[in-house]
Amino acid sequence: MGRRLIATLIGPDCFFPAYDIVPAGKSYTMAYNEKTRIGYQDICYNQNLDLIFLLYSGECFFTEDKKRNLKTDSSNVIFVLDGKDTLVEKIVLDKGISSMKFSEDGSFLYGLSESEILKFKYSNRR
Repeated sequence: MGRRLIATLIGPDCFFPAYDIVPAGKSYTMAYNEKTRIGYQDICYNQNLDLIFLLYSGECFFTEDKKRNLKTDSSNVIFVLDGKDTLVEKIVLDKGISSMKFSEDGSFLYGLSESEILKFKYSNRR
């Protein structure tokens, strides 16, 4: 038996996805357009803190000159939700990351950048 979806959470910054539907062989697929934004890039749950960390971009996929926006590949904004799915904190890092992992005790955040592994101190403010 497959796993069943039990909930869908709408994050702190809501927007409607914008894509173009384009032919792909005998069927169709979604393609990015100038209005497409990238929302969440990574999610991490820390059992010790009982918090969910959401790495959020919010950037448009294309720049105004219709070139690929490389800022969508990383972000420095993390939304933190508690066990009741309530926003409790917004973290702004001084460097962008593309994915993240917290130490088991929740005191450090490790993030991947393009060529580095970054380590940030984290103190829960609740």
